[in-house]
Amino acid sequence: MSDASNVEIDTLNLRVQQLRHERGELTPEAVEHPDGHRLHGHDRVVWTEPMRLGDGGPRVENGQRGTITTADPERGTLAVQLDAGRTVQLDGEQVGALRLAYAGHITREQGATVREGIALTGGWQTSREGVYVQASRATERIEFHVSREDLDSPDDEQRVRALAARVERSDAQTPSISQPLSNPYRDPGDQHGAEPAPAIDRAPEITP
Repeated sequence: MSDASNVEIDTLNLRVQQLRHERGELTPEAVEHPDGHRLHGHDRVVWTEPMRLGDGGPRVENGQRGTITTADPERGTLAVQLDAGRTVQLDGEQVGALRLAYAGHITREQGATVREGIALTGGWQTSREGVYVQASRATERIEFHVSREDLDSPDDEQRVRALAARVERSDAQTPSISQPLSNPYRDPGDQHGAEPAPAIDRAPEITP
């Protein structure tokens, strides 16, 4: 699942976690997260910052994902098996670097490939680039979900037009290197610009 709003992503993550808990897919044991929710055994998580751990192994990079294998509420510790296979231990403030990973921001999902995906769009943050990322992550199936309230139109036909207008909006950033350089020799009053100063083929004389 992907969206361009962190608020929506947090809501989706907690909703999926609740559904998994109701189905008995998560352990009863959980560790408190600094944001106020709890992380259970078998929860999917992602790192939001790089972290050096005390096991002597390489640091865990921002964006790495894993599954919680053990949650110890008495000690406030978690064991997480990274998707790459390594198991790491976290405690104390380190837990705050984790985020539930059932839904992710489209910026983080740019390099992801999944079999099936769910995309939320239509809000103020909708753009051509964001929708492209959402539409191109899945190899078999992608479902788009749009909130009628976000489109703020009286009927579905006008909502579709409003959605199309938002999808057409480009949010691309132009790098500074692509901007044309100004001519430092140009006279501001000269609309045609001035010729560059001639190159100096010898060192200037210095008068004491």
